[in-house]
Amino acid sequence: MYTLYYGNELLQMTVVSSIVCEIPSAIKLWKGLAPADYYITQCGQRIDKWQNLRSSAPLRINERLTGGKGGFGSMLRAIGAQIEKTTNRDACRDLSGRRLRDINEEKRLKACTTTQQHSSKNDH
Repeated sequence: MYTLYYGNELLQMTVVSSIVCEIPSAIKLWKGLAPADYYITQCGQRIDKWQNLRSSAPLRINERLTGGKGGFGSMLRAIGAQIEKTTNRDACRDLSGRRLRDINEEKRLKACTTTQQHSSKNDH
């Protein structure tokens, strides 16, 4: 008796003659999957030779994933070349965790207040 799992569904079957013919045909009838659309594992090991099957451990049907052609990296590089490079680092932080925008604003305010103090001293 062999146990087949497909997701959460279960099929138990008794193989009479040839395992090679009966299990794939049972899967075809049960789920409509052709042998090229799936692979079978037992105890986490992929089954390539039907002779090594143990009836005590269940078989798991895994569908094959259709792969793409790739090219995602080259697409990212092409988009990256179009994006305008920035030199604005105000959102970055220094080693103490303060934003550079705040530090630069603090420096600008100090400079502004010192120039106002100098101009007010010169006016009096």
